[in-house]
Amino acid sequence: MIKVRSLKLVYILNRYPIVQTIINLLLNPFFYFIRGLYRSRDSRRKNILIISVHKLGDSIFTIPAIKEIVKYYQQNIYVVCFSETKQIFQEILPDINYICLESSDFSLNGRIASKKARKSIRQIKPKTLFDLTTSIKSASLIFNSEAEEIIGANDQHFKNIYSHFTPVRNKPHIIDIYLDIVKTKIFVHDDIRTFPIKLYNNKRIIIQPFAGWRSKEWNLWKYVQLAKKLEEEFDVILVTPINTLSNEIQNDIISDRITIVETETIGDLIDQIRECSVFVGNDSGPTYIANLLGKATFTIFGPTNPEYHIPFGNYHGFIQTDIGCIPKDNDKLCFTNGGRFGCPSFECMNQLSVENVYKNLMKFLGKIKLVSVI
Repeated sequence: MIKVRSLKLVYILNRYPIVQTIINLLLNPFFYFIRGLYRSRDSRRKNILIISVHKLGDSIFTIPAIKEIVKYYQQNIYVVCFSETKQIFQEILPDINYICLESSDFSLNGRIASKKARKSIRQIKPKTLFDLTTSIKSASLIFNSEAEEIIGANDQHFKNIYSHFTPVRNKPHIIDIYLDIVKTKIFVHDDIRTFPIKLYNNKRIIIQPFAGWRSKEWNLWKYVQLAKKLEEEFDVILVTPINTLSNEIQNDIISDRITIVETETIGDLIDQIRECSVFVGNDSGPTYIANLLGKATFTIFGPTNPEYHIPFGNYHGFIQTDIGCIPKDNDKLCFTNGGRFGCPSFECMNQLSVENVYKNLMKFLGKIKLVSVI
């Protein structure tokens, strides 16, 4: 309940320009003073610090930008991330340094960094700092950094923290939010947004039925029915985080001859995804891990806009119900903030039948030549 109220407060503040103007008038001079007070002019500093403190999905969306930074600077590079996302970054960027934070390092519903967290990044003594988190979370983490230059995007009232400031775009894709930041310093190739595909023909399909919040989830039992239909031709595995399903539910699913694998860590999830040909799931972190690992993906969208999230390339399909309340052009979420403010009926998910999803998924599998085209 506290989290929903907090989200609503942010949403309301963003809708009233006069409130934003007052906040800017109060905070911009403060951060200008703090930046001038702390900024180092020590020419001996060489370290490059990247702040990517996100959950799974957005962590992956920052990787193209981080790859460009690494390519440009090559050495003395540090990435600040959450412990649970470190392994994801290491899949693509194994040879750089990582500083891990925990969710407990942030108070006020994960918004304000602790003194301990700020100290941990100040000890790196960066010359250049890239903020790829773009929120009050990162602003509270870096506002008193001694970095010679701070490059990033955020809300306007934090702009004086940055030497090179980029307003956060409201147009697709989310990956481009982070590439916009890097482009202020580095030339970026457009193809960097696409992860190389590694398509297997073992006909193994992984289904992961959960998401970051409930309104983005299609329905567990619809996924089970989908798995039963796919089992006639494919090796289907239902992957779930450990202790998510009760023993009774697991037994019901197993009685339908559906294989369940519980994953305890991100590493376990990665190991399962490596062995599949296609990943099927919601708009969620595991789907984008599959993209990162070069797997074909098929995503079921509801209250979020595919244009902002769908992986780039020809091996990624999706389905979404075409009803009046799905997100409009240049809206990342529906009018209920992706269902987090409460939705009257969740029709965007409820109207998606198993048969419709199955039909569209099979067409997609035919397109990528995993099955004969129907």
